[in-house]
Amino acid sequence: MSPTRSRRTRVQPGTLVFAFEVTACVLGLAVLAFGPWRLGIGMLGAVLLVGALARTVLPERHSGLLRVRRATSDVLVTTGMGTVLLVLAYLIPDRPPLP
Repeated sequence: MSPTRSRRTRVQPGTLVFAFEVTACVLGLAVLAFGPWRLGIGMLGAVLLVGALARTVLPERHSGLLRVRRATSDVLVTTGMGTVLLVLAYLIPDRPPLP
């Protein structure tokens, strides 16, 4: 017989932020595929920066699925990737329309 759990486990705030990030990334990829690509890339970059901010603000015990490595490396990698995506979306020129 297994003991029954009388206590419910709570979802950590970091896991909720991670779920938001995954959902927003899927929406960003859909916009990227079927709409204006700059907006889709901008959404992906912004979501990465929000994740980096959440990883910075949340304590280690509440970081949930955001925790992959140490906080410093998580924040540096996600901030770098988000910044690069936003800069590329801003700097790449539009293609001239086809005649």
